[in-house]
Amino acid sequence: MSTTVIDTKKVWKADFRWRNQLGQTVRKKPRKPTVHCLPFDVDAKVVQGHGESMLSFAKRMRLLDIWTPVITLFRTAYDNQTFTGDKAKKLWRDWNARQFGKTKGKA
Repeated sequence: MSTTVIDTKKVWKADFRWRNQLGQTVRKKPRKPTVHCLPFDVDAKVVQGHGESMLSFAKRMRLLDIWTPVITLFRTAYDNQTFTGDKAKKLWRDWNARQFGKTKGKA
């Protein structure tokens, strides 16, 4: 496994987002469960009288979104790099520390 070294001094812009398994992105990670980026009432019943909640139905049908952190670093007009997962969170914290002198916001 190779390690990529990023010089945050040369990054002029960083774009941090959350991406689901379908490629849809949002700026902030949803606090409630979502299906196709849309939050829903987890306690609502799928069919009246049936008794299955929306959350259990979404889990059973494997519809729940799985959110992954994604960061794109812009160094020049045509030199962009994208990272995902824990590496994206670390780069976001490092870039914010460099830009603002401290860690700004949670990733």
